[in-house]
Amino acid sequence: MFTSIIKRIQKKAALEPGMITLLYGGQSGNSAFIAQKAKKYLEKRDLAVRAVNMSRYPLEQLKDESHLLVVVSTHGEGDPPDAARKFHKHLLSGEAPQLGKLKYAVCAMGDSSYEHFCKVGKEVDARLNELGASRLMQRTDCDVEFQRPAAKWLEGVLSAYQKNGKEKTIDFELDDQPESGVEATVKERYALNEGQEEETFHIALSMNAADFPYRPGDSVSLVPENHEEIVNKLIHLLKAEGNTQVVFNEKRLPLYDVLKYQVELTRLSKKLLGRYQKLTGNMELGQLLDDQQALFSYLDKRNVNDLLEDFPASVSAEALIAILQKLQVRFYSIASSELQTPGELHLVVRMIGSSVLGSERYGTCSSFLGGQLNVGDRVRMQLIPNEGFHLPQGSTPVIMISAGTGIAPFRAFLQEWEAQKVQPENWLVFGEKHRQHNFYYRDEWAEWLGKGTLKRMDLAFSRDQDEKFYVQHQILQQGEEFQNWLNRGAHIYLCGGLAMGREVEQAIRKVMMNAGSLSETEAKTALEQLKEEGRWHTDLY
Repeated sequence: MFTSIIKRIQKKAALEPGMITLLYGGQSGNSAFIAQKAKKYLEKRDLAVRAVNMSRYPLEQLKDESHLLVVVSTHGEGDPPDAARKFHKHLLSGEAPQLGKLKYAVCAMGDSSYEHFCKVGKEVDARLNELGASRLMQRTDCDVEFQRPAAKWLEGVLSAYQKNGKEKTIDFELDDQPESGVEATVKERYALNEGQEEETFHIALSMNAADFPYRPGDSVSLVPENHEEIVNKLIHLLKAEGNTQVVFNEKRLPLYDVLKYQVELTRLSKKLLGRYQKLTGNMELGQLLDDQQALFSYLDKRNVNDLLEDFPASVSAEALIAILQKLQVRFYSIASSELQTPGELHLVVRMIGSSVLGSERYGTCSSFLGGQLNVGDRVRMQLIPNEGFHLPQGSTPVIMISAGTGIAPFRAFLQEWEAQKVQPENWLVFGEKHRQHNFYYRDEWAEWLGKGTLKRMDLAFSRDQDEKFYVQHQILQQGEEFQNWLNRGAHIYLCGGLAMGREVEQAIRKVMMNAGSLSETEAKTALEQLKEEGRWHTDLY
């Protein structure tokens, strides 16, 4: 995680007056993390700073701002995250005010394996400038390995508030471990669909409850380890030995340890391919980098071993690890309520392992949690609060829509309601491949239905009939009732894959058109209104 400390300040800087507003909006917690770090260091320089989640920012205040720092991520294929949706829409609309007195800087977060890398941050930066605001510094675009560019962005911001902009007086150091992580012990691990090709595991982790006060809807981040087979294959491709000593982060370490614990091996990015092409001079790879459609198709299915096999070159182990990305944390929705399971939390983890392009593939964190960890082993994790996915107050109706392991946060919701001894109006729509093998926690759902803790449940098992049937089809089939719930003010919670999320959103628009008698334009407006009212909550990946 991103941790920067000021090591040396050679001269006290003269600072510009005025309150700085630091707006942040993201899905995983990284933007909030950077914003809080930036606030901390700006305040150390005697600047007045307020950090505000975009979802809670009063839009009418924008015209009065004099200094604005923006940290915003791009979700999926170029969409704003839920927290940034309202601010982004307002800024790009004709209602946005002129901002001739505003100075600003944007730190854009994204993933270069997606086509629309940092799109939202780029749009915010361009629009602020179009409205007359002046940049304190050029926009910084951060990839998944965001620590170093985010640190440089903060360094630039701090320097911009010095009288002498030429004098660089601030150094940064990046720590390897999360500052606020806690250690948990694997208490229980078992397969929810034992014997299936893609096993899905229930994992219970125990920890000090006082150190980890989570809420249903929150997530955790974990630092995984690479699968042994992937590591050994890469060592073979490099024609090296696992115990070969290499220099990594200014330390001499065994090559095996670096590849297993330190660097990304299962994810490729455009930036990594560019580095590898520069290192090897491979002309064929250069052509791939120039063909955007072919490039993103390649990135979707390959890993580092594929890169070396598809574009072979004589590359030393040290040269390769120098261009690889740092091993990134993975995020999992919490599948339990602290009220019902004090001192522990539960995860639902699908083992990603299949044969693709003639070789075995392993999900880095899923194989780590589901295959490598045993009961009694320890793992370090960090809480990622998801304010936009917490339960509404009072007796507000709730519709929960999920597919696959997206069921996790809704199990936490039901445990929370059961522990609170409340029976809200709720409805779960769940989809997977087969009822027999993939109906996770079926006994628990049946018990909650029997008690009245869960009022309604509709299922969609896509492979149990000739024609595939998904959650979006279930929603269309129950359109009249779905519209009735919307009319009563229901909040919609959606957890699962991005593709599923897009299909569900289209289905709900059709429900509004058919059962709600709206035109296509009116249905689109009504759905946007749901989002602006805070009744639309997503946790998509």
